Amino acid sequence: MRTWPSLPFSTSEFNLSHFYNFVTGVIVKGEDFRPSADGVTIYLNGGDNLQVILDRVVKNNGRTIIPKTPHADEVGYFAIFLDSEGNKIGLHSPN
Repeated sequence: MRTWPSLPFSTSEFNLSHFYNFVTGVIVKGEDFRPSADGVTIYLNGGDNLQVILDRVVKNNGRTIIPKTPHADEVGYFAIFLDSEGNKIGLHSPN
């Protein structure tokens, strides 16, 4: 399996093959990587209604930090949660 010379994970964990005309991303793991709520917050598309995802977070040992909240500019909603490993993640949705 090919590994990237400057990255501590294999290409099977870091898929670079799907770069088209939209934003994409990956979740990586590494021996020295640690879950954290102290770094940047990545916001993911929460679909039509992010509450569906928040309900699943709680059922799977995650914790809501900021519940579903309207954006100040009235363009939808956002929420922030800790996943079951302690990573801070944000969501946004139109409804």
